[in-house]
Amino acid sequence: MRLNFYTVDTHYFDFLRGFEPRVPFVKEYRPFLGIVLKVNYKNYFAPLGSPKEKHKSMHIQRDLIKIDDGKLGVINLNNMIPIPISRCLKLELNELGDEKYQTLLRKQLIWCNENSKEIIAIAEKLYHLICYSDKPNTMLRNRCCDFKLLERKCIEFMRDNTLCEEEFLYKVS
Repeated sequence: MRLNFYTVDTHYFDFLRGFEPRVPFVKEYRPFLGIVLKVNYKNYFAPLGSPKEKHKSMHIQRDLIKIDDGKLGVINLNNMIPIPISRCLKLELNELGDEKYQTLLRKQLIWCNENSKEIIAIAEKLYHLICYSDKPNTMLRNRCCDFKLLERKCIEFMRDNTLCEEEFLYKVS
């Protein structure tokens, strides 16, 4: 499976944040990047975090994937959200003006594609731990969005905006 980077309609994030405060705040003037994954047969947007020195020394966590051991940033699975694919816009790296940023994103994308199976497996496992575990991990749950609630709200959003179910079921172009 080939992954791509996407930005997301900020109004959709605002809608979801009205029900789940852990949904990230997105600034209109700064693109919020992530990848779209198949999680429980649905489209989920998993946001990227820019590289920070602290990522290199962080311990492995179930809800965060370090890109190239943290040198290239992270994938914040705790903040992944279900999403209709029409609310995603594929990012064209060559259209970005900043060459240094382009280089970073290219390295991130290469790493993500080389590790796509593991990324998806970790996202699926986290989803099932949060949604279906008989022994809930309270600390982990407190860091993660309520995926089931957000799925219901995603469906509500699609109905209100006359989007078809195929928008939500996994299908990435």
